[in-house]
Amino acid sequence: MNKEQWNTEWKIQKIFREKHDYLKTIKETDEILDTLKDINLEVKRRVKAIKAKSPSDTDQEDDSNDEEEEIEDEEVEEEDEDEQEYDSNQEDGSPELTSNDQTNRKQTPFVNYRSRIKLPPQTLTHFSGKFSQWPSFWDDFKSSVHNDPNLENIQKLKYLRGLLHDEPYRIVSPYPLTNKNYPIIIKLLKSRYENPMNPQAN
Repeated sequence: MNKEQWNTEWKIQKIFREKHDYLKTIKETDEILDTLKDINLEVKRRVKAIKAKSPSDTDQEDDSNDEEEEIEDEEVEEEDEDEQEYDSNQEDGSPELTSNDQTNRKQTPFVNYRSRIKLPPQTLTHFSGKFSQWPSFWDDFKSSVHNDPNLENIQKLKYLRGLLHDEPYRIVSPYPLTNKNYPIIIKLLKSRYENPMNPQAN
């Protein structure tokens, strides 16, 4: 075999080796693709199983949320009942709770501050809507009740309502006895009676 034949034979063998390597690479690539397909199918199967299970889990979560909301609603209703009972006791002159009674019933802010602070006697002049009487009424109420730092707003509002009659009382009566409503009602009364030229005064 001369040199030229040897070179030709070497090139042929090289081509066969490259072809073999190429086919081997293709086979390995196909195996990788098959593995990826299997993984993809498994992922889809698991996702489908999770989706099929989700509705029941969601229902359980909704039931849990509903139970929590019911508990919160019951607590709010109990607080409202305590507030109504407190208002009723104040209006009909029922005696205050003794220490034993307070320990036997649910403690609420209304019981707490009622037992801690006493409202001043209602010795102030009442107000029935006459514009000429408003300045003196407001001055007395402001100095005796409004500016008292020991009183809660709800106590001030309760005291104020007991001094109002006729139109002033009709203005404030729709508002529940709450701390937040006290400054609102004061603003309404001052807007109504401090300026006789106010169109609302007619």
